[in-house]
Amino acid sequence: DLMAELKDVKLVAKQMGVLWGEVSADEKAKYEALAKQDKERFETDMAAFKAGGGEVVSRSSKSGKKSSSSKKSKKAKDPNAPKRPQTAFFLFAGDKRGPLMAELKDIRLVAKQMGVLWGEVSVEEKAKYEKLAEADKERYAKECAEKGISVKATTTAKAPKGKAQKRSGSSSSSSSGSSSDSSSDSVTSESR
Repeated sequence: DLMAELKDVKLVAKQMGVLWGEVSADEKAKYEALAKQDKERFETDMAAFKAGGGEVVSRSSKSGKKSSSSKKSKKAKDPNAPKRPQTAFFLFAGDKRGPLMAELKDIRLVAKQMGVLWGEVSVEEKAKYEKLAEADKERYAKECAEKGISVKATTTAKAPKGKAQKRSGSSSSSSSGSSSDSSSDSVTSESR
């Protein structure tokens, strides 16, 4: 059996293609006639199935993604909703992006450089952007209240996960979100 010899589906398909190429025209005609018969049988069976009230469900795509009909429907965005508030970092990035784009001309490099610059910004300058972000957050809350939209509680100055601990030299892994990591730290510290 060919499948027993070749367990890899790609190799089997390739080998079947080679074998099909070696088949004579008369033998191919025999198989093509069988395929045509089977297709006609399928179409009559499908018509009977649909006539009996059966519902045809589409298969998922080859990539394994769900078909568009089975996706969760997205919540409709209100076109009159106020613009969401910007974080301190995005306000900072808005100020610095123009000159950096002129210099670097690649958005990926600009984004990386923006992160580096934000990390190097003085506490006073960060405070300035955080104050602007807080004002923008208040503007958003006010506009939402005027339109009767409920506002989720948000924070504007979130520290990136794990970054603060790396800088301070702490070995605690409370920000990793994994209980197994923190238990392994306690075992390590106990064995010292």
